[in-house]
Formats: sequence, C-alpha cells, structure tokens
Amino acid sequence: LVKVHIANLRRKLKDNSSNPYILCVRGFGYMLERRGRLRDNDPLSPLIDED
Repeated sequence: LVKVHIANLRRKLKDNSSNPYILCVRGFGYMLERRGRLRDNDPLSPLIDED
C-alpha cells in the first residue's frame, strides 16, 4: 500500500528515477530530498539547519 502511494507521488512530482526527490532509505523508510535554497520568508527556515 505504501509503495503504491509513493509511486503515485513520484508520478505527480514527475520524479526523475536517476535523481529522485523521494528516497528510499533501507531500514528507515522514505525521505524527501531538499533541493535548492530556502526562501528568507519561509516559516520553516528557523527549524531547518542548512549546512
């Protein structure tokens, strides 16, 4: 069931299989890869540590 939802999300995001947004981490689950820089007015920017 989860694989079906992930596949649907990947299709809607037009996820490139060679450089995916949604990553499968073995033993952990799925995670989204952050791309680009955060905007200054992004309300989540204080919560996300940019290294």
